[in-house]
Amino acid sequence: MTPVGDLTDFPMLFGRASYWSSFKIEQNPNITNEIIQNRNKFAVDYKLKITTKNIPEHGTELDHAELYYTEDKKYVLVCSKYNDEPPPQSLNMKIYLPLYSTSCITYIGVYNSVTDFNHTMKTFKTI
Repeated sequence: MTPVGDLTDFPMLFGRASYWSSFKIEQNPNITNEIIQNRNKFAVDYKLKITTKNIPEHGTELDHAELYYTEDKKYVLVCSKYNDEPPPQSLNMKIYLPLYSTSCITYIGVYNSVTDFNHTMKTFKTI
């Protein structure tokens, strides 16, 4: 069985570091070629360099959260939700192409530095 992260053009980025990457394509009909191609586009458009696991505790407002560090030293937070309730406004996240499955809405927030990201997350946690 093939892990979905290995099907992207960036298996080192998506292949082992996220919860999403552990799914097997044969067992997940909602992870389509469109999702794989969206991941490839995401990596290129945002100049992703590495995946980080340093995501603060976030509860259900950030379902399926992933955090990436970019070549231009920014942080990109992704969450994909099964409902249509957006993440808290304080996170400044925008709708993006589906990255988790065809049945989720994906949101992305870009933060200029680790300080900016940590401040935003701290604000989020205190709301």
